[in-house]
Amino acid sequence: SPPASVVGASIIWAIKNGQVKQIFPFIKQNYIQVKLSKADDVKIDRAKLDATLPEGVSILTPNAGIRRFAASGINLNTIKDFKTGKTFADIMNVGVTNKSSKKNPNIIYAQNSLISEQITSDLDGKTTKARIKAYEPIADLEFKASKNNTIKFGDKVNNEMTVADQLTMLGVYDKAASVGRKLDTPKKGISVFDFDDTLAKTKEKVIVNNSDGTTTELSAAQFAEQASDLEAEGATFDFSNFDNVVNAKKGPLADLALKRQDKFGSKDIFVLTARPQIAAEGIKKFLDGIGLNLPLSNITGLENGTPGAKGNWVASKAAEGYNDFYFADDAYKNVQAVQEVLSQIDVNSVVQVAKSSKKVTFDKIFNNILESSTGIEAYKEFSAARAQTIGANKGKF
Repeated sequence: SPPASVVGASIIWAIKNGQVKQIFPFIKQNYIQVKLSKADDVKIDRAKLDATLPEGVSILTPNAGIRRFAASGINLNTIKDFKTGKTFADIMNVGVTNKSSKKNPNIIYAQNSLISEQITSDLDGKTTKARIKAYEPIADLEFKASKNNTIKFGDKVNNEMTVADQLTMLGVYDKAASVGRKLDTPKKGISVFDFDDTLAKTKEKVIVNNSDGTTTELSAAQFAEQASDLEAEGATFDFSNFDNVVNAKKGPLADLALKRQDKFGSKDIFVLTARPQIAAEGIKKFLDGIGLNLPLSNITGLENGTPGAKGNWVASKAAEGYNDFYFADDAYKNVQAVQEVLSQIDVNSVVQVAKSSKKVTFDKIFNNILESSTGIEAYKEFSAARAQTIGANKGKF
């Protein structure tokens, strides 16, 4: 439904202008009750439509609430009107029949774009239906191309992106590499810190909605380690506990961040976290409390625990001209992903795992050293007896 503030403002306007009888039928028509996921609610916040309606839409516009959802990028195939049982996509004449199409990000983008286009042009229901029907087989081919891109380009892109988004992201990497290759580029340093278990020791947990219908909770460290695998298995994440920072303490690299602030200032120090963006104010309040005074705009909540998400963000900063990176995270996977990105775009970099994970990191590093010197793959594990047998003919060294 339209946000309460919009409804309230409309009623006040109607009272002032003597239009109460005229406006209430529209409020009644536009009032809807829906079951909205936390993830979709965050999309509304990110679109800055939590307390307003899209441009060109008012309380007098038919289906104003649905248009607000469309402008927020929400998948309208997943939301039904309780009264009619129809999906919002069907109500707006952009519904699709193919089950796989209802999850295709290219289709979802097209549906929401058509709904927005209805506001600014005389696009009737018949024309809207015809256009989405004509696009559906093309979108299917685009989705197949998207899957191929995820195989070819790894964590740089994913199946949740439209083809256009994938091309944009790959363009960022091209630009970053181009900027990195320039010989006359002045040095521009950046420090990037994870939040949980890096700058702060926190207790909040991520709620995992598993594909089998069960739910579990993970600490920040567990989430960082398991997010990619869980997502591949079909799990979704609820970050509602992560919206605020409660009873946090200084993390292992907080003092290092403070030293960097004293030396370089805080303008180029960033916090990059898997928490949602709504947590940024809570994070800033905690950081201000320990003396790390960052601009709010320097705190980015990805609401995404995959290493690729952090790698992509770092690549975007390289495309902006940063060429001397310091990156710290408690999760080895994230450090590894960022290190790979920075090596590809040819910039100066230092990456570090927060102290709480040093043992795990040392194991991995030492295994890599052994692989280089012995040919035994780093991922292999042996019992003590098996190791003694293999090492028997290696000599005293």
